[in-house]
Amino acid sequence: MEDKDNGIVYATYSLGRSIGSDQPQSEIDRANQLHVLHCAAPRAWAYSRVGLNGELLAHSSFMETKTRPRLLRAADGQVAVRGGMLEAPVAQTARGTAPKLSERPPEMPKDD
Repeated sequence: MEDKDNGIVYATYSLGRSIGSDQPQSEIDRANQLHVLHCAAPRAWAYSRVGLNGELLAHSSFMETKTRPRLLRAADGQVAVRGGMLEAPVAQTARGTAPKLSERPPEMPKDD
């Protein structure tokens, strides 16, 4: 984020890879959060939302379908991605697949 009139850079943050000749699309919403949409790979777009202090608040990926993703600003000041398809995150498998100790089978009878 920078003030071009005064030549001041307030914060920088890597939003990931960017390809293509298209410039990233950016909008500021009514809460003064920066929304950025850029092409990250062929037919893949990265969307990021950055707070006032330069911290990354949200990041998601969109796939280009019949329509290309784009940022739209509503009359009430909200900014949203329209077009494309939100790429669902891959579900993480449970780490502890071993049974719990409390799930032990009852004691086996002893042979006499």
